This record gives sequence, structure tokens and C-alpha cells, in this order.
Amino acid sequence: MAADYLLFLKNKFISDYEEAVAEYNDFPFRSRFHEILEELQKMRISSSTPRRMKNLLYDLKFVLAECVMLAGKEKERITQTKKSLVEFDETSIRGFEHHFEKIKDLLLKTPDTDSISTIGIVGMDGSGKTTLTQMVFNSPQVQGSFSPILWVELPQSLIKPNLIVFAILKSLASDFSWCGSAFDLNELLHNLHCRLLNNKYLIVLDNVWHASNWYFDLDSNSKLQMEGNENYTRLSHGLPRGSGGAIIVTSRLNEMASKMVGKRNLYPLEPTLDTESCWSIEFHLEFEKSVAPTSEVLKEIRSCPEVYYAKIARDHDNKVEAGGNFNPQDVVNALRKFSLGEIKINGIEPLQKQ
Repeated sequence: MAADYLLFLKNKFISDYEEAVAEYNDFPFRSRFHEILEELQKMRISSSTPRRMKNLLYDLKFVLAECVMLAGKEKERITQTKKSLVEFDETSIRGFEHHFEKIKDLLLKTPDTDSISTIGIVGMDGSGKTTLTQMVFNSPQVQGSFSPILWVELPQSLIKPNLIVFAILKSLASDFSWCGSAFDLNELLHNLHCRLLNNKYLIVLDNVWHASNWYFDLDSNSKLQMEGNENYTRLSHGLPRGSGGAIIVTSRLNEMASKMVGKRNLYPLEPTLDTESCWSIEFHLEFEKSVAPTSEVLKEIRSCPEVYYAKIARDHDNKVEAGGNFNPQDVVNALRKFSLGEIKINGIEPLQKQ
């Protein structure tokens, strides 16, 4: 019975590996998994096979699943990044103009010769951390100032540091393959350091969830090379100083981001907008393919906002049924007619002019 179960685990790993290769072609440590596969195919499972093989096959299965998950995230990130580079329209994002300019200025400031620039954008879910970072990431000034420029989206599930470093290395070179010791974080970080050395790099770590001290102190001055110490154990050890490199971290966890980039480098993003931005966003969503509202339109709407919402509610079903959009000028005309008593909207009264 034990031998049958070991055989099942062995065949399950082989099947999972073949599926991973078919779907992703490449994923972290594929060459190592292939070597293990070849050894397993040679191995004959019998009643004399050590029972500890069960735990090894279990671990192998879970590590493969983790690598496949990372490959899926990376594939999705590449697809979204390519799409955003083609379709991203900075002018269509309302309400972030001030934040965008401030973050961009902070990023383009020349860091000290023995440090790197670090920025931690923090805020609750939906506050726009990733959107703002995309605006900065895709801006021509940033794209022209940094090379290489990398975006690494981190999964919400806990993931091992060596897989994150591998993802960064894969972003640096799509043809990158790993030939070093399996899962050796020291070797991966040393490789990363060598590839980034003398480059003005920008790395975005988007959506950091899990607290881990290997992330911490990204802005600290690394003395590894000065001391001749080759024990690379933290992410900061793989980030060279002195060439103008920069790191942007986004997280909903204030304390976590603070430990990564330093409290002084945090940029809190509150999910609040000024009145002008709110109206711009409302119009952008409601009239996405219509003529952009003028300042006069916005002035009319702000003078009697309850009518605007009443009209939107009243006309929503008709608009959807017709499959089209109506022009912002329609709203202005409705406001004027309403204020003159030419149209009635049940339950809604115009504001009294002061």
C-alpha cells in the first residue's frame, strides 16, 4: 500500500511538471525540476523504497506548485504591462495629478552616492496606490531616466524570497535561466547585484503583503563588498549603491512599508479627492466616450448637484437600453429647464440661490 501511494505521488509530480511546461514553457527552477524528473523516471518504487521519500515527494509537489503560481503571476504581469504601455493614458486618470508630480520629483532626485532612492506608497485598498505608481512608471521622464526598469507584482499568498529574486532576474532578462545551486538565495542575490551594478535601475514591488525581515532596510548602506562578506541574505544585499538606483514599494501595511524604505520615505495616499477631481471622475465614468465636460458644464453641475444625480438615475435605464451615451450638455440643459420650472423631477427641489 505504501509503495502504491509513493508511485501515485511520483506520477502526480511528473504529470504536474508536464502540465506546467505545456502552459508556461518556462518557470522558476525549471531545469532543476527537469533533472529531478529524469531521476524519478529512472527510479523504481517498491516496498523497500524508504518511507521518507513520501515527505520528499510532498515537498517537491508543493514547491513546484509555488513556482507555477509565480510563473502565472509573471505572465499576467507581463500581459498587463504590455497592455498598459500601449493603452495607458495619463490624462484619463483624474485626481492624481498632484501626487504624480510629487512622486516623480522624489524619484528623479539624485540619491546620495552610498544609497538608493526608496519610496513607499501606502494606503487602504482602493486608494489608488497601483494606479499612481503606474502613472509614474510609464511617464516618459521616468522611462528615460532609468534602465533597467522593472515591475514585480507580489502575490497575496506567502512566497519564498528566492522565488521573488528569481522573478526580478527574469524581468531583467526573459531568457534568464538558473544554473546555480537549487533555491540558493545567496547565489541569486549575488547574481542580481552583479546584473544591476553600475546601472540606474528602478524596481517596483507592487502589493507587498507579508512582513519579512529579508525585505527590510532597503535604503540602508550595504557594507558587504567593503567587508569582503559574500553572505547575501537580504534583498538590500542584491541592490547596488552609487549608480542612482531606486525602489518603489506599494503596500496597504504602513508599518511593513516603513521597515522596508524608512519612515521618512513613506508617501501616504488617502482615498479622498477634491471637488473638482470628484466631478471629473464622475463625468469620466458617465460620459466615457462623449465630449469632455467644459468648465461651464462643471460649474452648472456643482450649482445644483442633486438634479444631476436625479437625472443620471432617471436616464440610466434608457441609456443602457439604447446602448449609447448622452452628452454632458444634456445635463446642463436639464438643469436650466429645471431651474426655470420647465421640467419636474419628483422628490427633487432646486437649491435656493443665496
